[in-house]
Amino acid sequence: RHLVSALGRIGSLKLKCGDNQGSLDAYAELLNEVDSDSPTSSQMEKAKAHIKCATIYRQGDSEIDKRNAIKHLQDALTMYTQLYGEDHRDTVAVSSSLRQWQAEEENSSEDDF
Repeated sequence: RHLVSALGRIGSLKLKCGDNQGSLDAYAELLNEVDSDSPTSSQMEKAKAHIKCATIYRQGDSEIDKRNAIKHLQDALTMYTQLYGEDHRDTVAVSSSLRQWQAEEENSSEDDF
């Protein structure tokens, strides 16, 4: 549990320093550390890490970045739904963002043709 918290803090600090890749590396390690048997507090850290990864990837310009952003947000939505339920405001916010990002991705894909 302490390792998970520390990795979350490292990811946040690296992000504040402008080290997006370092931040993604720390969050990736956190995501690998937490499994379905981990305590709820660690599950919550993992869900937040998915959102932070999604936000970082969304800032990228490539199609892979956009797909990674959506994938992390989908994973976050699954976790938030399990942790908080469908009607919780955080779950609703993640769901809304996911729909928006997917719509933007579809529109940009159509623009390529």
